[in-house]
Amino acid sequence: MSPTAATTRFARSRSSALAVALLCACGGAEREEELTEASVMLTSAPADAVCVRIVVVGARRTAKRDFDVGAGTVFSLTALPIGDVVFFADAFGSTCGSLTAASMHTWYGVPVRASLVPGTPAIVTIAMHR
Repeated sequence: MSPTAATTRFARSRSSALAVALLCACGGAEREEELTEASVMLTSAPADAVCVRIVVVGARRTAKRDFDVGAGTVFSLTALPIGDVVFFADAFGSTCGSLTAASMHTWYGVPVRASLVPGTPAIVTIAMHR
């Protein structure tokens, strides 16, 4: 085999190996990004809250949800990261649609740690304070 043929063959096999590695890496990333859900209940719920923001911080992903508050104090969250996470909650005196980066909460929740498992909805309780 000539040096040029050997170089071409090596380059093809290396390209094939790289393509397979990328496909395997993508498949692994999907498994790592499995998602789950949780119900979050607020205790000492603020009567004057109009919007509640719940943030779930995981090792690789953060989920943020805003809820316009009606009479309820239990909120369902989906597409949450799996594994060890921390739940945060803030309540605001204005509607969720009017919140900006400068909006200040009127109530805050004590952060809660939880371990989220795919297929097993978590139940989390957050105590709110002024």
